Amino acid sequence: MEPFLKTAIRAAKKAGDVIMPIYAREFSIEEKEDKSPVTEADIAADKVLHEVLKETKIAIRSEETEDDLSILENEYLWVVDPIDGTKDFIQKNGEFCVMIGLLRNKQPILGVIYGPALGYLYYAEKNKGAFVSLGDGTVHELSIGNQESLAEASLVVSRNHFGDIFTPYLEKTGITNMKHFGSNGLKLCKVAEGSFDMMFNPTPYLSEWDSAAAQIIIEEAGGIMSGVNGKPLNYAKENSKNPYGVLAANKQLVTQFLEKTHE
Repeated sequence: MEPFLKTAIRAAKKAGDVIMPIYAREFSIEEKEDKSPVTEADIAADKVLHEVLKETKIAIRSEETEDDLSILENEYLWVVDPIDGTKDFIQKNGEFCVMIGLLRNKQPILGVIYGPALGYLYYAEKNKGAFVSLGDGTVHELSIGNQESLAEASLVVSRNHFGDIFTPYLEKTGITNMKHFGSNGLKLCKVAEGSFDMMFNPTPYLSEWDSAAAQIIIEEAGGIMSGVNGKPLNYAKENSKNPYGVLAANKQLVTQFLEKTHE
């Protein structure tokens, strides 16, 4: 295991250690400029991630820190979300996670996603496979599902951000087997481990920190991740948003999805 991965795992677990005591009690909630919620746990976790990751001397781009555009041309860049699924955290359904991605030349090369309430830690490094460490300490290699029929594919979608924008995609693909789940990162990990065949979110509100860590995990598990338009996701750009959302599945399902939705 490379030093950067060890540091990222330690950062994620330490963030979880400060998140869970707050999760267990009443906590303060504020509203950001974009109307999305932020809790004291988001801020506390962000502080911990900065404290640990700064040991690598690599700049950090975080959802909860003011953007410094001068770091975007760096060869290496951490892209983090202290709590992905803040609404799930507030609802206390356990389906939230810490997301830590490492970019090299604007491409994900390492990812750590930790669900402290569930006890699952997912991680991957480029060309080294993707894995999950379970709460009992066992480690399993991830492998994306081999479903080849789009109409029969199991789809995992957002619990809190599901709406009419999904309808045309569902109608065109014929997908009916659908389950709602929490944070974006954990949904993508569920696809990487083969629990679901596909995840897509066509909304234009997802940001780099919602996908960077998950993309390398999906790819190392044998899958493909892109926007719902089939174009690659771009990182370390001035506007952090992914304007065409996220699509993840095996190659066969992604190909069929794009054929059906772009007829």
